[in-house]
Amino acid sequence: MMMTLKFGRCAGLAVLLAGFLSACGNKENQAPSGGGSSSSAGASEHPLPTPPAVAECEPGTPGGRIVIAAFVPPKTFNPLTANEVSSTDIILRMFSGLVNVDPPTENVRPGLAESWSVEPDNKTWTFHLRTGVRWSDGAPLTADDVVFTWDVIYNPDIVNVTRDQFIIDGKKFTISKVDDYTIKVVTPEIYAPFLEFFGSVPIIPKHVLAKAVEEKRFQAAYGVDANPADVVC
Repeated sequence: MMMTLKFGRCAGLAVLLAGFLSACGNKENQAPSGGGSSSSAGASEHPLPTPPAVAECEPGTPGGRIVIAAFVPPKTFNPLTANEVSSTDIILRMFSGLVNVDPPTENVRPGLAESWSVEPDNKTWTFHLRTGVRWSDGAPLTADDVVFTWDVIYNPDIVNVTRDQFIIDGKKFTISKVDDYTIKVVTPEIYAPFLEFFGSVPIIPKHVLAKAVEEKRFQAAYGVDANPADVVC
């Protein structure tokens, strides 16, 4: 089965993807080196995050399609309830985590977080989010979205396959907001794969999905029959 995805309204985190495309050589969205304002309206309407994510690739073109070979179609577009490759193959191109793991080198690189640090106890981590990253509906991505994501993961009424990886001896990780763009995470014990595992969990939009959690219908949110305009990512 060949599935074709159309990247329009929902192209991962829109501005983060725009950062990749612009960094790859889209000169229209780059400010002139000699100072002054850019002649492109897009630069002012959709400024890049600070700092932008930079991809080592040839210049890209916003929009277009990606075609993926699959044996079966996806069952959901919900990144926290997906439990099969047919879904995650699509979802991982829609949502982003705090970090990115480069498969060829296995190096951990910045994702939604521009930087991070760990205290000497090796259990207390701090993530600094990029500023200016926006969801596909234009709303800003902030620390509230990160905390909300983990509230959903640890919600006992929401079945998901992510929770068990982040419980040690029956104790959950503590995720708290320091400010709008800073997150602190404390693990019960030293957790060796923390950065790769915790940092790779897809972050979801609180302003869109909080109501679904409140109404106890989160597991049905972002289903394959959802209106594409309602799937903010």
